[in-house]
Amino acid sequence: MSCPSSSLPRTPSCSFRDLRLNKRATHLFESLAALPDATVKQLARNRAEGAAFSRFLANPAVHLDQLTAGIVQETHHYLQSVQHKHLLVISDTSEINLHSRRHYHQGRGLGVTGNNIDLGFFIHHAVALEPH
Repeated sequence: MSCPSSSLPRTPSCSFRDLRLNKRATHLFESLAALPDATVKQLARNRAEGAAFSRFLANPAVHLDQLTAGIVQETHHYLQSVQHKHLLVISDTSEINLHSRRHYHQGRGLGVTGNNIDLGFFIHHAVALEPH
């Protein structure tokens, strides 16, 4: 599948009050776009960049909803601009069970998994594909 470069999704943007955080978020998103299966350590070109990504993600001013809002907004904009007649959306739900690390994650806003005992969360992800 190929798309004209003008119709490719743009790098998501965030609206942090600190412009340095916005710059770091943009760099992280660009790195993720280039290596979508990479860990934070693998995304970094060097040790300093890895430390910067880790500090950014651990920063109390950085919230997951701020990061995902930019991605959702850019995805929505992209899908509207391309004008698909048909779009196949494949979705799945995965359970992330953190029971073995419960002492580390205790009190960090996590809920319980499907057995209503183990600490963890569910992730609902989807991918949209053009049928070409």
